[in-house]
Amino acid sequence: MPGAGIRIDVKVDDREVRAALARLRRRLTNLRPVLDVIGQKMVTSTLRRFETERGPDGRPWKQSARARREGGQTLTKTGRLRGSLTHNAADDYVEWGTNVEYAPIHQFGGRTPARTIVPRYAKALFWPGARHPVSRVRHPGSLIPARPFLGLDDDDRRAIEQTISRALRRAVSRGGNAVA
Repeated sequence: MPGAGIRIDVKVDDREVRAALARLRRRLTNLRPVLDVIGQKMVTSTLRRFETERGPDGRPWKQSARARREGGQTLTKTGRLRGSLTHNAADDYVEWGTNVEYAPIHQFGGRTPARTIVPRYAKALFWPGARHPVSRVRHPGSLIPARPFLGLDDDDRRAIEQTISRALRRAVSRGGNAVA
């Protein structure tokens, strides 16, 4: 009934909610610890790709000629690429990867540049069937297939979400720590 003059007042005591939000704001001003945990998890996930020889999309890497010839694993001749994986957590982002100069061609694929090969420790190069002595040879470059090792898969996305959720739960709780 319009105009009946009924009024309902509801008073909400939101002090606890305001206090919890204030705690959350204070604890989440430094995201670096959470981002550091995420970076560590992503490096671990990337290392697992070297073990399984599969990209973030789940597809197996094309086996390298060296791995097929000598046994062993693709992208792991010396372990330098695998061992170079690291992460960097900043205040508002995390990055992980490698600074090895040949990483991009393995991640994305492509052709190596043509080059001249000369003997390093002998007077001439040798291989069966060549007209010897061979003092130099022009290599046309090699076609390297993409073998992506960096990226996110569904498990990585879930791990990131769980890490953030755990940090939020801890930040909201009394005396909680935002580190996951």
